[in-house]
Amino acid sequence: MKKLVALVGDYYHPADYLSKALTMLSQPDWQLEIYTRVTEVDWKHLPDYDLFMLATWGKVGPESDGEYWITDYQQQKIADFLAAGKKLFLLHSGIASYPRTGLLRRISGGHFVKHPSEEQELRVYKTMETEFTAGVSEFVIKDEQYFMEISADQITPFLAAESEKYGESIAGWFREYKSGQVFVLTPGHNLAVLENEMMQRLIKNIIKY
Repeated sequence: MKKLVALVGDYYHPADYLSKALTMLSQPDWQLEIYTRVTEVDWKHLPDYDLFMLATWGKVGPESDGEYWITDYQQQKIADFLAAGKKLFLLHSGIASYPRTGLLRRISGGHFVKHPSEEQELRVYKTMETEFTAGVSEFVIKDEQYFMEISADQITPFLAAESEKYGESIAGWFREYKSGQVFVLTPGHNLAVLENEMMQRLIKNIIKY
């Protein structure tokens, strides 16, 4: 039985659609706990879980708000979690607006820079064959196109997104950190994206991997 814990929802990404999508994806051999407040997560006992999903950005409020919710303590607990051989999954806003000089940025291998003001029609395709892209074929979604700054020597890209107006951007990557694994998927701004069959397959593959 895989034990999964997810922290979801923020100022721009309602927890309801994220919770609905994760519940819809849940499998009989998964024990899934979903939280919408940082205070609900048992940070001390995070290594009791197999996977920790962040689908919430680092700010407390809107972009203009300079306050971050994540503390040095929580970032260290995530590092300890990975040192215990566990898995961190950063979905969409889970890679956005965290301190760029913080430990989580070093753990993730990249951070969000910008996206166009309007959602784009994106052609999403894998850039490598691996266990967590198994069975995934090219698909089209309407979503925010995230543009990222990455530490290219530290990550392994496996997914790209391309729009007619803005060209190609990285949409998914993997890296090892200490004894654990870090996965990033940048699509996921709305429920329709997370309901897409190929997105569901990607998420399930990552959790099962």
